[in-house]
Amino acid sequence: MAVVEKVSNSRREVVSVRDARRILVVVDVQNDYCHEGGAFGRAGFSVRAIQEAVARLERFLKAWRVGGLPVLFVRTEHSPWTDAAGWRERLRGLGREVVPEICRAGSWGAEFYRIGPGRGELVVTKHRFSAFCGTDLDLVLRSQEITSLVIAGVTTDVCVESTVRSAVDLGYVVTVVGDCCGALDVKEHELALERIGKYFGRVEMSKSLLRVLPAPEDLGKGT
Repeated sequence: MAVVEKVSNSRREVVSVRDARRILVVVDVQNDYCHEGGAFGRAGFSVRAIQEAVARLERFLKAWRVGGLPVLFVRTEHSPWTDAAGWRERLRGLGREVVPEICRAGSWGAEFYRIGPGRGELVVTKHRFSAFCGTDLDLVLRSQEITSLVIAGVTTDVCVESTVRSAVDLGYVVTVVGDCCGALDVKEHELALERIGKYFGRVEMSKSLLRVLPAPEDLGKGT
């Protein structure tokens, strides 16, 4: 069972994610997508907007954990075993050469960028855009009685949006942390958030969500 650590009454206790009905899902914050030396950076794309979003996500994640709330990380891994011919053609639409070996299993590019799972936080590995495609994510969430997802990560217009669409199809209530998501194209990021907010769920900024999280000084007061 996935667990999180919660500080309460000056002691550490392990709390099942079953105690919370919502979970923060962090999507694809990996070197190849976020680092200037990663696949997109080497191909000439600016990753500055993505890095700025990750910096905000880092602060949001810290506050979320202090509140004792559960976190789940999603990462992409590709290998010759999962690279169908059509899948390898997917990046042609970007209009320039992109390093084809993105997030290869075991590579530096597939490692997490700046943030990563803490003790007891589950990592779900995917091989397609949506975190639900071919993974056990839905099984995990339903096993822990999670009904509401708070989603952040990269890229807004591809893997984040794909995961949101799948989540809604499966019946989850979704909130996207808009300023903690990033994309290569700021306009595409904005359009993705507009689509998500119109058709699939809520889009909130991190400051708004942080206002409703437990304050650190409240954690020692008990319930």
